Amino acid sequence: MSEELKLGIQVLQFVCMFGLALYTFISNRRVAKDTELQEVKHRVTVVEERVRNIPTHQTVAEMMGEIKAVRAELKGIHVQLERLEVDVNRVNDYLLNNK
Repeated sequence: MSEELKLGIQVLQFVCMFGLALYTFISNRRVAKDTELQEVKHRVTVVEERVRNIPTHQTVAEMMGEIKAVRAELKGIHVQLERLEVDVNRVNDYLLNNK
């Protein structure tokens, strides 16, 4: 009877250790899945935020129109600066040659 009791205790011990190992495995797996899920949620949130901040086609078209207007103004300023340069050179030549 003592042999049967020892065998029963060993079987019970094995079953408990197996159950504990199985519980640990399942628990660790669940934690890993939760961690991965949190990471995916964070990445999705970042992507949603970036997509929300992307300009629309209408905004891009408006910006292109404004850029064209700025280019036209810069061309006008460039022409005025060229004329001013000619005038400044004339004044400079006059001052150098007449004094």
